[in-house]
Amino acid sequence: MSYRSILVNLDIDRPVKPITNAATDLAVQVGARLIGLCAAQVFRMRRPRPMDFSVAAI
Repeated sequence: MSYRSILVNLDIDRPVKPITNAATDLAVQVGARLIGLCAAQVFRMRRPRPMDFSVAAI
């Protein structure tokens, strides 16, 4: 069996060097590409209020 790509899940709150070193070694051994993935929770932001340009400044 051969692997063309290896996907590595990287934790945003932990050191990534040990897992990337191991994944890199494995990818080199089997001749695969290495893909890193890191996801974080998206926080909802409030929309800005629209500006009112109907009142002219004097």
